[in-house]
Amino acid sequence: MGLRQNPSCALAPLLCLLAGASLSAHAADGAAPAEAAAPPAEARSVVPVAGRSFDIREIQVEGNTVLEAVDIETVLEFFVGENRSAADVDGARAALEKLYKEMGYNTVSVTIPRQTIQDGLVLLQVSETQVGRTIVEGGDYTSIAQVKKEVPSLAPGMVPNLRDVQRDMVHANRLATRRVTPALESGREPGTLDVKLKVEDDLPLSASLGYNNEHARGTTDTRLSLNLSYDNLFQIGHSFKLLYMTAPERTDDGTTLSATYQALMPDPSWSMDFTVLKTDSDIALRPGVNSVTDNLTVGFSASKRFSTSIENWYPSLSFGADYKSYKSTLIVRSAQGSLVELAPVDYLPINLTFSQTYASSSHRIDSSLAAIFTSGVVGSQDTELDFTRYGAEGQSIYLRASLGDQISLPRGFSINARLTGQITGQALLPAEKLSAGGIDTVRGYFDSEASADRGLVGNLELRLPSLPDYFASHKWASYLTELQPYLFTDAARLIDHGPFPDGDAPRDFTLFSAGAGLSARLREYVSLDLVWAKALQDVPFTLELNTDTPSGGGAPTASGDDRVLFRLLGSF
Repeated sequence: MGLRQNPSCALAPLLCLLAGASLSAHAADGAAPAEAAAPPAEARSVVPVAGRSFDIREIQVEGNTVLEAVDIETVLEFFVGENRSAADVDGARAALEKLYKEMGYNTVSVTIPRQTIQDGLVLLQVSETQVGRTIVEGGDYTSIAQVKKEVPSLAPGMVPNLRDVQRDMVHANRLATRRVTPALESGREPGTLDVKLKVEDDLPLSASLGYNNEHARGTTDTRLSLNLSYDNLFQIGHSFKLLYMTAPERTDDGTTLSATYQALMPDPSWSMDFTVLKTDSDIALRPGVNSVTDNLTVGFSASKRFSTSIENWYPSLSFGADYKSYKSTLIVRSAQGSLVELAPVDYLPINLTFSQTYASSSHRIDSSLAAIFTSGVVGSQDTELDFTRYGAEGQSIYLRASLGDQISLPRGFSINARLTGQITGQALLPAEKLSAGGIDTVRGYFDSEASADRGLVGNLELRLPSLPDYFASHKWASYLTELQPYLFTDAARLIDHGPFPDGDAPRDFTLFSAGAGLSARLREYVSLDLVWAKALQDVPFTLELNTDTPSGGGAPTASGDDRVLFRLLGSF
């Protein structure tokens, strides 16, 4: 006898599915003993008859294999005593069954077998519906054995636990290219359930090509990026990602190559990431003067996701360490020739980060708090650091935090708000500073146009309704899945610590902008972000890069400057 799942029983709760499957399994159990197959009213009958009192000295539970004895005793001790009645026995039954449900065992039932109470002994019978068979259906790129391994709570012989099933299904559906859906039906063996894990998957290889005009001051306008990823290495959910980014108008303005390997641990709440990042640039500051960088970062991080009793709250903790090797060279070309090589800096930042996400019907709040400790400069002296950042120390510590909220409003409107801050009492190396400017921080300014040791960056957006939502019945709306205009304002205040060898060097920066944007998406294949932004505050740099360089103009952003930004991404 098959079980039809109620449409309201989504994968996340699984409550209706498990409860319905339990009833179906018991209804189909024609070979069960008479006590188990009897109607509920008869199964709960008690001798002596209702209206008579009797003593209950002990309640004996038979058939339990999943609950601890101490938990059962705690629930049933209330019903033990003198001058009890049939209602007390049924109350004990109901309390024990409620305990099973609260512990996640929705397929377990408790009955009162026909009995005559003697010497104060009452018997309760527990019927635990176990999994009979686990069958995997579908899946062109997925190992059947691996799917079964990832859902141990539905293995043959297990009594399904709602909490464990939910946890395992989240783990089994962690891959974007695979969906695993459970279906339960009466088993071949009486009193069992058969589980069918229906797998829908795509080739776990994906690629994306990006084109945008996000660039630093004094470099050419556009950037081109290519991402490749494979998300199910060795059939165990490990992933490998490769990123290449360059400036197509002048590749010397910046080239980035990174590779990331993510490994999942036997405990699915743990993951480990290994990353190698290489960046190179040769930027012309002015005719005859070039700044050449050659940077390498090798990183490791381990993350732990926590399960909590708070619904829709997802906290996590991560620990990471990066080895950073930065080398900068200033080349001054003249008749005699000149080369100034700044001392290479090798150091090891260690970070500990707590992150959390909470979702409700009208809010999606995410936040993080990170403590970053630079354990010392490897192979470099403090005097050599002055070439990179005057006054920077070999050891430093700083805190970085972020808080964001996506607020859903009536009629499709929404508000997005975000704050990012950093605090420290020391002069930091350039790569550890908080930067502002660009499409992800303060729109209307060049990428990372200002940076400092401490500061605060804020973003506020009012998003209007997405137009396809109003035309859901039209065919084109199934292709253009998002076309959403929005208004925004961004701001940042950044402050540097001393000492300052150059008395004219800016010690603090205030960035402020406002504008409008439009985000569009064609299904999962193409996305486009368009932004018009007006800067409302000058960047206080006194030195302007010469506009006659191969990279073009390098004047700092001034109040009133307009900038149109775009970000185009195609996914395959």
